[in-house]
Amino acid sequence: MMETQVFAIIIFILGLLLHLYIRKRQFTRRNVAGIETFSSYETSVFIRLLELVGRIISFIMIFLGVILFWVSYTQEKKREKIRQATIISLNINTKLNDNNVNQVTFHANQNVDEN
Repeated sequence: MMETQVFAIIIFILGLLLHLYIRKRQFTRRNVAGIETFSSYETSVFIRLLELVGRIISFIMIFLGVILFWVSYTQEKKREKIRQATIISLNINTKLNDNNVNQVTFHANQNVDEN
């Protein structure tokens, strides 16, 4: 399960880094007036389209990382509860079996004393 959590964290971090990279590029393209400047209209359209696709991918990666980590964590907790319940039931069964063995031994000793 740890591999899944590590993978989820990596996806989350990569999504954040992609988002920050895109936002930084947008910030550095702005001039003094705060308007993005491009060399031509075609590059403006192309770059904005690429950034839109990149932001969508980064949001999907962030969302997927969070969901994957949460699912992995809850499954691990459920398995731990099942493991604890199994250990408790094994301990109870062992104690019951020990009591039954003691009772059988006690009955056998009584039969030997009567003869």
